[in-house]
Amino acid sequence: MADVTDHSATGLRAAVLEPFRSHEWVNASAVCVGGSSCDAGPDLVLLRRTVGLWKVAGLPLPKSATPMSAGLGGTPIENDAALWRLAAWFQESDLSLLQVTSATPPPEGLQCSRVEMIENLEIPVGEHTCESLWSRMSKLPQRQIRRALKAGVRVHRVAPSVEHLARLRSLSSAIYASTRERPIHDPRQHAAMATEPLSKGLTMFAVSICGETLGYLLSVQHAGRSYYWDVAVDEKGRGLGAGHLLVWIWMRWCKRRGVGIVDFIGPPEGGRAGGRPGIGRFKVSFGAVARPYWVVYWTRHGAGFALDCSRFLAMLRRRLLDLRLPDSPRR
Repeated sequence: MADVTDHSATGLRAAVLEPFRSHEWVNASAVCVGGSSCDAGPDLVLLRRTVGLWKVAGLPLPKSATPMSAGLGGTPIENDAALWRLAAWFQESDLSLLQVTSATPPPEGLQCSRVEMIENLEIPVGEHTCESLWSRMSKLPQRQIRRALKAGVRVHRVAPSVEHLARLRSLSSAIYASTRERPIHDPRQHAAMATEPLSKGLTMFAVSICGETLGYLLSVQHAGRSYYWDVAVDEKGRGLGAGHLLVWIWMRWCKRRGVGIVDFIGPPEGGRAGGRPGIGRFKVSFGAVARPYWVVYWTRHGAGFALDCSRFLAMLRRRLLDLRLPDSPRR
């Protein structure tokens, strides 16, 4: 398995891949964790790194993007064929752990170590009118949206310029610091957003009152799907319901421009890293529903046991944090 260092020959392929499956995104994520990108097939780029005694490859980061960010999103037949190829590829590699996500269940008889089902919050906006999207929301966001509009809060599209992206990063970092949480995105991942192919699908919204910017929402569009990539609203804006209005305007914009799925990137029970449930409840209140995905693992040399141990320790850290801090005010 050779690490990819020259991507000139794969530039065309990267341009048609899901943005989060491009070499640009995987490389940025890899640098964050001391890894590199590798090709696991003609259309699948994975992050490879060394963790302790083990060489592992798989999704860029559990919290960096949607479950399908580096996964198999084809038809059941296509996904099954890819999983069989990956099983053979793993046996010939020097990896101790390989992890990929599939939008469909793995085929019977597949030789793998384990299969886990995860859930991702999504809204099939293409199946609804704006009126039905509104009626699917709970009463809380509806009240907050009305409150924001009554107070004079407004949302408008802005160019994802260097200035606006920097202000979003600064605001988001300040919110994370106030909750003692690690930011979901590394600065290098933010930088990757400003380069092709990801930059081609960027859409940015700003929420403001009387000319004062209260927050931003940054999303990425590709193949009929819009990703809720980063959102940050300051304390004043949250008090006015600006965050709820910001998300609603984004959803309505997606619907009116033919987007099929709004992808909220994360499970119902917590954030992208599986943390406290506040952000999950926020997304569910807008009518987001959990769609299942299947994570397929191949392990050896004790890597599966090490994975279980790391998850247990992460759970303990989260519970300790929950005891010390109130629910996150991020959105």
